[in-house]
Amino acid sequence: MTVDSVPPAKFEGAGPVPFNAVTKVPLSRSELLVSHCDLSGYGLEIGPSYNPIVPKKTGYRVDTLDHADAATLREKYQNHDIDLSSIEEVTYVWSGEPLHELTQKTAHYNWIIASHVIEHTTDLVSFLAQCEHMLRAGGILSLAIPDHRYCFDIFRPVSTSGEVIQAFVEKRRRHSVGALFDHFSMGATKQGALGWDSDTAGDYSLIHETVAHAQFVLDMAQKSDEYIDIHNWRFTPASFKLILADICSLGYLNMSIKSFYPTQGFEFVCQLQKNPGSGSALVGHESRLDLLMQIANESRFPIPG
Repeated sequence: MTVDSVPPAKFEGAGPVPFNAVTKVPLSRSELLVSHCDLSGYGLEIGPSYNPIVPKKTGYRVDTLDHADAATLREKYQNHDIDLSSIEEVTYVWSGEPLHELTQKTAHYNWIIASHVIEHTTDLVSFLAQCEHMLRAGGILSLAIPDHRYCFDIFRPVSTSGEVIQAFVEKRRRHSVGALFDHFSMGATKQGALGWDSDTAGDYSLIHETVAHAQFVLDMAQKSDEYIDIHNWRFTPASFKLILADICSLGYLNMSIKSFYPTQGFEFVCQLQKNPGSGSALVGHESRLDLLMQIANESRFPIPG
């Protein structure tokens, strides 16, 4: 799912809505994503496509990494009512290699932004670890993440730490056939929209009423090594925190939560900071039981709404 802007909505959960200290108005989506980034330093935006958070034309020192070059992206979106001038030249075109090998950057960036990227990754742990590798000590990885309860993933359950670890152990570079089947057989809209907020009323509809399309993709995936892009991971705020806590406890990642903005519209924002020392770090103050209880509570939302 590509995000242009988040539907206006109240923040979920406890805590105040973050405000701009100068203007006293709520922070915009872009302001949330850069809120703890040192924009005077070097940055990397992963997957900006046609909607960069920190455009190069604004003068910031930012590299971009995407799945295609600018010309290909402009061709892709030319009939989609998109401002093609917002598509900037791509610094690094990714073709499946580890990100830090592509950029040849180690402890280089002050900040990395990835908006609606991590849910597509085949190996979430490796993606986060590669970003950590490219960040300087104290650097920020800023993530905009869809909340599966408010987008087409609504009928798919949240991902678990075990599933994330399994993909890491297997060094998975293609989505599993099971994930492909679920994505194409369970995708849904609400009032015809692919994403909505907690106040949206209306009925749900399956994108594909039968499993015929999912079966077609399933057959294709088993006959070819071609990459098929899907939402591989599904999160709520608490489920994402639990996965972070577990992979940090296992020593796969050495980052801690710098800020966490609860769901607004159909996404939440998490900023991770690379820790200057060695060894794993806790990512929050909530216990695993607290997070599991929160996940259970988050799953109790009304259907059909």
